[in-house]
Amino acid sequence: MTVNAVGKDGNGSLGTVIKSTAIGTAAGYSLKYLWPVVKDEDKVPHKKFINLSRKMANEDKVNDFSLLPTRTPAKDCFIKMAASKEKDTFSFGNIAKEIEKLGGKNSASGKELKTIIKDTNKSAKQMARRLMSAYGIALRMKRPAVPFLVTGAGVGFLAGFMRNFIKDEV
Repeated sequence: MTVNAVGKDGNGSLGTVIKSTAIGTAAGYSLKYLWPVVKDEDKVPHKKFINLSRKMANEDKVNDFSLLPTRTPAKDCFIKMAASKEKDTFSFGNIAKEIEKLGGKNSASGKELKTIIKDTNKSAKQMARRLMSAYGIALRMKRPAVPFLVTGAGVGFLAGFMRNFIKDEV
């Protein structure tokens, strides 16, 4: 390996530095979207997304049931539970009480209410995942690009300069 001064034997090509700086800048800009969201950027607790998605899923299910001309006792019970403003309406103990009021966990109405709640929870989880991923994408889009561009351009410039400065010859 030989070390040559910049500019000796055609070794000091400015094109190499410009190309590597451009590539570094592009890599820095793409890193803006690829770098994970850090805790300083993520100010909204995920619990809020989960609660919001549960409320939205319950409202969707209630709207679906409200359009039906005839409803089963389990559907009426779910509508009543969703309309309640109590915090622990959908707690395990309260759900068990409602199932017992409908005839127990082995009755058709009890099983139907349990299925309705499971389906609603499943759709709420999917909705929460979509909301959180969209929030992460929005955070990445909101990030300032300048630090990533400057860092990428700096690394690219140094790589191009070092390539011209130290050249391997076989």
